[in-house]
Amino acid sequence: MLDINRLEAGSLRLIVTENDLADLLQRLVQRFQPWIKRQNQKLELHGAEEPVILWYDQDQMDRMVSNLLSNAIKYSGKDSKIEIQLSANPDFVELQVLDNGPGIAADKQEKYLSVITKEKRRPRMFGRAQVLAYL
Repeated sequence: MLDINRLEAGSLRLIVTENDLADLLQRLVQRFQPWIKRQNQKLELHGAEEPVILWYDQDQMDRMVSNLLSNAIKYSGKDSKIEIQLSANPDFVELQVLDNGPGIAADKQEKYLSVITKEKRRPRMFGRAQVLAYL
């Protein structure tokens, strides 16, 4: 949220370049594997078999997805499954991080960006974080 405030205030400098989102996700899965193993969790990546070329700030995208994964690992608990799903079409790219965590209470969701949502679900259902990039 601090970066959103900095972006709106004009004090966050973005370095936007052409990048492969699928490649970034594959590298993040590898980076998080030691933590996943310690938690006895399973992390699956779907939809990153082919390059997904987009223009974005590599460091900020890394931080955002790392934050989503970190929260999924922390709040899903041991022996859980976390999925990263990437889908792309000519109009938009959708990135979802699905986990067993409780999510954010509905009455607190308004303070978060509308493009990033996490829904509270019944126990043992998937929490959901979603990012949409419109092309």
